[in-house]
Amino acid sequence: NPGGRLHDDFDGTNKDVYVENFTDEETGVPIFARVRLQEYMEMGEDAGKNKEAPSRNVTVIGKKEANIKEMKTWHVHKEGYVASETNTGGTNPDTVLHDYWTLEWGGSTTYMPTFNKNKDSLEADINGTLAGKEGDSSNPYSDYKTYTAEQQETGEAIYSKEPEEKKPETHTAKETEVGSVISMEEWKAKGSEAGKYWVYDTDGWAYWADAIMPQTATGLFLSGVKMQRQPDENWYYAINVVGQFATSGDWGDEAQKTGFYEDGISKDGLLVLNTAAKRLPSIAHIQPKNGYKQYARAGETITLAVDLDIKNPTGGKSENHVVWTCEPKTPALSGNTFTPNNTMVGQTFKLTATSNIDSTKTTSIDMYVYPSEAIGVVKGELDGKTYVNFGDNTYKVIKETGELGDFICAGIDETIGTNDDRTDVVVLVQPNADYGIKFLGPNIGESYWAMGDDEKLGTIDDIKVVGSPEWPNNITNQLADNVTITTNGNTKDAKLGKRIQLNADVTLKGNSIAVQDVKWSVSGNAQEGTKISDKGVLTVDPNETVGATLTVYAESKEMKGLKSMITLTVVPLEYSDLPYVEAGSTTTVRIDGIDWYVLVKDNGKALILAKDVVGQQVFSTYNVTDASWYRSSIHSYLNGIGSGDFLANKPTLKQHLVETKITTRKVDGTGVAWDETTDKVFLLSEADLFGKYNNTITTEAKDYTYGNSVIVSKNEIRKSTSPYWLRSSSSKDYGRYVDSGGTSSSTISPKMTAGVRPALWINLS
Repeated sequence: NPGGRLHDDFDGTNKDVYVENFTDEETGVPIFARVRLQEYMEMGEDAGKNKEAPSRNVTVIGKKEANIKEMKTWHVHKEGYVASETNTGGTNPDTVLHDYWTLEWGGSTTYMPTFNKNKDSLEADINGTLAGKEGDSSNPYSDYKTYTAEQQETGEAIYSKEPEEKKPETHTAKETEVGSVISMEEWKAKGSEAGKYWVYDTDGWAYWADAIMPQTATGLFLSGVKMQRQPDENWYYAINVVGQFATSGDWGDEAQKTGFYEDGISKDGLLVLNTAAKRLPSIAHIQPKNGYKQYARAGETITLAVDLDIKNPTGGKSENHVVWTCEPKTPALSGNTFTPNNTMVGQTFKLTATSNIDSTKTTSIDMYVYPSEAIGVVKGELDGKTYVNFGDNTYKVIKETGELGDFICAGIDETIGTNDDRTDVVVLVQPNADYGIKFLGPNIGESYWAMGDDEKLGTIDDIKVVGSPEWPNNITNQLADNVTITTNGNTKDAKLGKRIQLNADVTLKGNSIAVQDVKWSVSGNAQEGTKISDKGVLTVDPNETVGATLTVYAESKEMKGLKSMITLTVVPLEYSDLPYVEAGSTTTVRIDGIDWYVLVKDNGKALILAKDVVGQQVFSTYNVTDASWYRSSIHSYLNGIGSGDFLANKPTLKQHLVETKITTRKVDGTGVAWDETTDKVFLLSEADLFGKYNNTITTEAKDYTYGNSVIVSKNEIRKSTSPYWLRSSSSKDYGRYVDSGGTSSSTISPKMTAGVRPALWINLS
């Protein structure tokens, strides 16, 4: 409730129904309201009584299915009985009910502003009840109060359900607006304007057609109820008044059935609200679809359309309608279609669209008409001029006057407005049966060029025409004949994650031509990240397939169809590329036949981890179970202690590795303590991958190989083709390993077999 209060004042004859805006005069806002009447009448022994009895001796008048206990079933009074309530006979509930009752409409009254200022309340402000003053039912409506202007009354003003939100106030009686009631049909016939009257819609809702300002009230909707005919038996008659309020534009959502839409609202009702709120549809923006400058082919029909941005739409069809006019006038315009003929070629027509709901909102199209034998209009590539395209690689420029110039050939690049365009186009009066109507030439007064099989003049398959019966097929007007592609350093390798600059030289008979522009493309790649720029820079995706062949093409833009290629082999990065690899990325470097991830870089060295397991081993080969890292057979194997040496035949790793002090938790039950080893190669700890020791979060720096946090956070790096060992152990009897998915670690007997993923520190080259 934004601040509306329905008043229902009844003294037995006068029944004044109106709406007050009780919000503060300075801080309040205008509100908008609608009301609806629901009627119920019954006659008989139990009329108005024994409502809970299973069987009541009554006859319902008007709407037979109405139930005295359920107001939602009562008859909704309709606007057809506003003008006259004297109709008799028939089966319409209004007609039958109003054989007995006459309703009176409109007017004004003096009212006392409501003391119920609780916005959570939708209760009506009632003045006069059947109960009478102090419950004296023998004197109905004795509690009805009549007010005079400026009369004051002090009472408890209620602002919420909470007791502390009540406070004494003195209110002064005032006059309502003077209101009248008209039908929706009358309102529309009078011009659908805002005003101080109720507009009665055909669905039973009546709308106050003006804003209700703070501290004011509408004119009366209903002003009286009079008996027209006395029933012959006991009777009961009631009117339920429903009021609904909203702030400007807050009418609800049609799809969600909220606000006024919950109980239904017609488009006419919505129009009354928007008119009262000065929210009538208006055109915020209008412009033609497809641009302000358009082109029409003679003999073809174009459907004209505009884009409209409508404020406060009601959904009426007319809001999207426009009326089209043309200057100069022409029968080619019919409604929203334009069909020019050949007599209009070269002319520009101004087509103007004017909004149906706001004649001040217009937009225009300049429509140029081009010949029916053409296929369209294009812009010149370099000169920016506008040309009519005749579909055979010939064009005519549109002059400022609208006239068309002479035929121009777009040349071998088939793009008009570039440097190879030809203006010496000859058009034969009688077309040649074999070679068409248009020729280029003459070439030094000796020859003409006719279009070849592609039916385009000025392209590479043109035929040279000489002054003899012979028509040779040899082509002599090539602009280029070769494209040579090179790479920096003439390399044929494409390293993962790296960029390679390729260069192209476009030549004719061994000499570079002036226009060196080429179109680059690449094929054979498995990843979208492997691509080549328009400047010839090839980027190889870090996840590209090693050993794949990439084919790079360069096609001359000057000589269409002239293309060369070069093949490159995808190879992994090597030790010398280590300084350029981002730590923590999924890029790998191949050293001594093994692919390595770079986990950390620090002070001229890098911590690297094998991308996959390098073999399968038990953790410990001792006769007794022992999960200690420094006594494990894997520790011996990785560091060349005893039999077996991981570093054998790995010259680059041997040369550049950095021996490192490694700390690992003791597993002999002595409490929190660490074994220290100086290792060339080692395994990562549980903390390095998951930040845990024995599946419990750890902040002990010695549990980590580097720093005090996880160094392998990407699951793609943690994954491998099989489960693999960690150097951490759960106890003396159980080591730990990582599942192949890289998601968690588990305990395992050191006598079991799992994969080995070595790690080591290595100097950067």
